Amino acid sequence: MSQTRSPRLAFSRLALVLLVLVLPARTTLAASGDLDPTFGAGGILITDITDNSSETAYAVVVQSDGRIIAGGGVTSGAKTDFALLRYNVDGTADTSFGLNGVVTTTISAGADTIRAMVLQPDGALVTTGSSGSKVAVARYVSPTGALDPGFGAGGVVTTTIGASAAPQAVALDSLGRIVVAGTANGHFFVARYTTAGALDTTFNSVGTATASIGASDWGQGVAVQTDNKIIVAGYSDLGPSENYALLRFNISGTLDTTFNVTGKVNTDIGSNTNDQAHALAIQPDGKIVVAGFSTSGGQSFATLRYNANGSLDTSFGVSGRITTTVGAVNEAHALAIQPTGKIVVAGDTGSGGNVNFALVRYTKNGALDTTFNSGGAIPGIVTTDLAGGSDDLLYGLAIQPDNQIVVAGSIDQGGASAVDVAIARYDSPVAPPSVTDFGKTLLEDHALTFSAADFTSHFSDPDNNSLAAVKITVLPANGTLKLAGASVAADQVIAAASVVSLTFTPDQDWNGNTSLAWNGSNGLVYAPLDAALDLTVTAINDAPAFVKGGNLIVLENGGAHALPAWATGISAGPADEAGQALAFTVATNNPALFTAMPTVDAISGDFAFSSSPNVFGSAIVTATLVDDGGVANGGINTSGPQTFTIGVLFVNQAPSFQAGPDQVALENAGPQTVTAWATGISAGPANESGQVLTFTSATDNDALFAALPAVSPADGRLTFTPSPNVFGSANVLVSLRDSGGDANGGADTSITQTFRITITFVNQAPTFIAGGDQTVQAGSGPQTVSAWAGSISPGPASEAGQALTFTVQTGNGGLFAALPIIDSASGDLTYAPGLHAWGSATVTVTLTDSGGTANGGVNASAQAVFRIVVQPYRVFMPIARR
Repeated sequence: MSQTRSPRLAFSRLALVLLVLVLPARTTLAASGDLDPTFGAGGILITDITDNSSETAYAVVVQSDGRIIAGGGVTSGAKTDFALLRYNVDGTADTSFGLNGVVTTTISAGADTIRAMVLQPDGALVTTGSSGSKVAVARYVSPTGALDPGFGAGGVVTTTIGASAAPQAVALDSLGRIVVAGTANGHFFVARYTTAGALDTTFNSVGTATASIGASDWGQGVAVQTDNKIIVAGYSDLGPSENYALLRFNISGTLDTTFNVTGKVNTDIGSNTNDQAHALAIQPDGKIVVAGFSTSGGQSFATLRYNANGSLDTSFGVSGRITTTVGAVNEAHALAIQPTGKIVVAGDTGSGGNVNFALVRYTKNGALDTTFNSGGAIPGIVTTDLAGGSDDLLYGLAIQPDNQIVVAGSIDQGGASAVDVAIARYDSPVAPPSVTDFGKTLLEDHALTFSAADFTSHFSDPDNNSLAAVKITVLPANGTLKLAGASVAADQVIAAASVVSLTFTPDQDWNGNTSLAWNGSNGLVYAPLDAALDLTVTAINDAPAFVKGGNLIVLENGGAHALPAWATGISAGPADEAGQALAFTVATNNPALFTAMPTVDAISGDFAFSSSPNVFGSAIVTATLVDDGGVANGGINTSGPQTFTIGVLFVNQAPSFQAGPDQVALENAGPQTVTAWATGISAGPANESGQVLTFTSATDNDALFAALPAVSPADGRLTFTPSPNVFGSANVLVSLRDSGGDANGGADTSITQTFRITITFVNQAPTFIAGGDQTVQAGSGPQTVSAWAGSISPGPASEAGQALTFTVQTGNGGLFAALPIIDSASGDLTYAPGLHAWGSATVTVTLTDSGGTANGGVNASAQAVFRIVVQPYRVFMPIARR
């Protein structure tokens, strides 16, 4: 009977019979791509579980002990059950597994077929497939093949995802969770289960997620990245054709928008051609390899490689694609990456009326690997007709730890045996590579980062395998070898892709030669002999160093300053540079602050400078130590510049002036001004010219002045006003003060200078108040008018001791027997009229003091004039009586 791609398997009876058909042994020497003659019959196993049933293996895995498990379904009549077959390393049935090496599981009354399998790290086998319209996941315990009672319900979990679901792939994430992918209701689906078999509700809340790209979608493969993001591969009907399709889901179950923006990628290999992806794998570098077939230019194997962001990897094949035509009709259904990094794509090809197993191997860059089936018609391609004219369909592919290739599918030879499970194993020997010595040069105190080319260019492999890993077998001396910042241990294996994170750092200040030993692997085996990697560390000059002293503060006009051992820790560098000559360079941003610029002695560290006179402020000083080791090879002959501050504190200088001569003024002369009496008025040096100046003065005879002496700092003008009616002399003390203060020992006051002011006496006229006119009778005798002159004064109080004299004059002296006189003390007026005289006389009175008239003085009062009237005698006449 002929085979189809749809599962049509059912058991006809419960008895299981394992039949290994022995094929003729190979007589040629095994080579890469040859059937393994140590396996089954010439590398092929055909297993008929029961007569007249249909049995197909859709998946195959290899246990860590080398035993092989094929999974699929066995159909008898209308019923199909899960079927597992386990073989020993040589292909014989493993009778410790189930019944004679076969385990079947009935999940439902309908069609139950394993489509994918994965081994857990603990050896348990997780399978998935259809159970009618549901997703079925079953876990079996190694080594017996019994269902795991701790998983789901008795080892089985079924999940309904819409009206129908067809799981096609299964994978584990880093937490051991089970990821199943396929098609549900015509679109992609992903389901994630816990290790106990329950739907993981942290994934899209319900444990399942669906997505679509085209009108219809078929999920065929699944893989989990190291970050637990999930990639699903398959194909979509975008009308008018089918395209490769990829989706990436976040851990949470949402589409990953960092993957081609939408989380989805579709690729049309040929215009309007049907392109179906059936398998995918993730390379160690994170790139995604997808395999299937395309009808572009005929139906061919089509393998594409994508970058981690979903873009095609143009370094692979032609613009990220390679198509391979084996026969007339070609379908790839499985993909695996060998430890050596080579890519194996497996499926079947139709030529001459029947279908055969077909395997194609590619190099890492997407070229046909001509070391695979090198003696065949087309190197890189292997086809196998399992039984001469049979229809042989290949679905599963696994790589053994020793690089052997195991495939699984079915064979239809017609007749009673119907469709049987078919397993084949192919040799994939790996010749040991070789490594050669090389050297690298680096500079002292610099790290060397290796490149991939450093090792790949000294690695060769007879099978054209690439360098997969480097092993450091002997560590270098005089330095540290690190990978991504962590120290490398002896015999540590480093993935080739990680070599770019490998660094060697020589010990501080060390130079010379050292080496390490290394070996390279093609993914499976290392070279038989290690190679040396010589490391030459070239000396470079290290910067000298010193420790600066503290900031310095000095006073203005302090002159020369020296600070012993200001700089300490003076060093030319490490010990091998101890003999270098050293010198300090010193610079400042304020050279005007110094008459002798700052210097540092490179031996003693003494610091010296001289500050400029009458200059204050601060300067930032930069000191740098220079050695004579030069700058070859990037050496450094200069220390880092170190800055510090020198502050010169302001110290005020005393102001100064030149006093003028003594001064003389007359009593009562009024306000006096002496222009430019003080000369040479100065606040101090030029940097103090803006200070405010003030003269202060004091006298030893303040009473001499109505306005005390004052000197103007603007023009040196002296002013004073003598007190009225006061004379004498005063010593005046004058000093000049500025606003600079006396902080830091400064002086703000000039030397006190003394001069004399003399007020010369000027006599003031005496005064009195004259009395009135006088009238007397002739012959009345002597007359005395008491205090006729009042308020008699010699002048101001300062003239109180002067002698006073009244001068009395009359123009009619004959009227008097005694002329009028006035007593200067009492002011009494005395006179005597003549006996027989009468009439009037005008009398003029002047008061004179003894002060004299020197310096314009006045010693006489103003004249006072009055009259003395002498009346004649009265004659009394008798009056007649009437």
